[in-house]
Amino acid sequence: MEFDVVIVGAGPSGLSAAIKIRQLAIENNLPDLSVCVVEKGSEVGAHILSGAVLEPRAHSSQKFALVGAVILIPIIIAYTILSYWVFRDKVRVGDTGYH
Repeated sequence: MEFDVVIVGAGPSGLSAAIKIRQLAIENNLPDLSVCVVEKGSEVGAHILSGAVLEPRAHSSQKFALVGAVILIPIIIAYTILSYWVFRDKVRVGDTGYH
């Protein structure tokens, strides 16, 4: 089988992405664009209510917060810069005329 877009995971994000891609395809006169959502669980969203319990102590330590900040701040800055390349209504976010 061949698809134009394959999305891994049928949770909220995967399903939202599939819907949005199809909407954009139709809006841009690409009605034949095929989207496939693949889920390893037995049903859509099976892992949302997995019952997993995470140990939060490691994340609440000051050392983790400091290391996390050192790692994440450059990523956040880079993401903010890259986010200006997101297109909406044929105008880049951040450009004059964007609303």
